[in-house]
Amino acid sequence: MWLDEALECGFEVLHLEAGILRSLQTIGYRRAWIPRARHKGLAEDIRTIDFSGWLLITHRWLANDIAYSICEAIDARKAVITIDAKEPLNMKNICRSTAAGPLEIPLHPGAKRFYRGKGYLG
Repeated sequence: MWLDEALECGFEVLHLEAGILRSLQTIGYRRAWIPRARHKGLAEDIRTIDFSGWLLITHRWLANDIAYSICEAIDARKAVITIDAKEPLNMKNICRSTAAGPLEIPLHPGAKRFYRGKGYLG
């Protein structure tokens, strides 16, 4: 993973300050930790936010057809989209609340229609 390589090159990972974390939580981000157990180059667990997944934030007034088309385009190109995982992009993981795609905000109605139509939401 990129973080291990960065640490080997002398990069240092900083904690996010408590006030910044609170501000980010008010707009939908989740607190998280980068565990030292997973990244041996870290001196300690690092306090941060969860920036995993495929969060694409739009305005609620975005037309349903446009949101649908965005999801359709991602799905059509999923085989060539590079992600930070060993497995290829799994569309079911980006429209449900999973470790690969945490979902703290509601899906746009157009996106929800696309995911339901493809069977990704179950």
